[in-house]
Amino acid sequence: MHDRVKRGEIDMEGRKRVLSLGTVAMDVVIETKQLPREDGFGFIESERLIPGGSAANLSVALAHLGIEVYQTGKIGDDKYGNEFRRTLVEDGVDDRFLVTKPGGSTLHTYIITIPGGKHCILANLGDSVASLEPEELPENILEGIDFFYTDMFSARASIHLGKLAKKKGIPVLYNMQ
Repeated sequence: MHDRVKRGEIDMEGRKRVLSLGTVAMDVVIETKQLPREDGFGFIESERLIPGGSAANLSVALAHLGIEVYQTGKIGDDKYGNEFRRTLVEDGVDDRFLVTKPGGSTLHTYIITIPGGKHCILANLGDSVASLEPEELPENILEGIDFFYTDMFSARASIHLGKLAKKKGIPVLYNMQ
C-alpha cells in the first residue's frame, strides 16, 4: 500500500470514502496451555472479546490509515452486536449503515489458542450476518463513496450494491475467499 500512496494511486489527503459490506463478528479469544484431549478438561488462562470478520477487519485497517470508512452489514442487538458496534466506532469506522436485527444474534467465534500459534475456531453464525436485504439499506448509501468492498456475506445486498456501484462508476472489490 505504501508504494501506491507514493505513486498517488490512493489520495490520502483527499480522504477517499470506502463502503464495506460483509462479515462482521465478535471473536472470543480463549488462551490455554494445551487443548484438552477427547472427553478431557482444560483450564483457560485468559479470555477476551475482539471485534473481527474480514469486512470489519478491512474497515478498521483502512480507518487507521486515515481513509473514511463506512461499515454496513447486519448484527443482532445482543451483547456481541452491541460490543461490536462500540468497538467499530472506537476504531474510527462510521457505523451509520450498520443494520441491527431486533432480537437477533450476532456472528461470533470462539478461538482457542495454545502457545506456539496452534488454534481452533468454532463459529456461531447467528441469524443476522447473512440476512441483510437490499431493502434494508438507504437508497443513497453510495452517495459520495469512492470504493465499494464486499466479501459477499449477505449475498443479495452485496450483488445489489455491486450492480449499483458499477452503474455509478464506483470501483468494486469482491473478496471471494
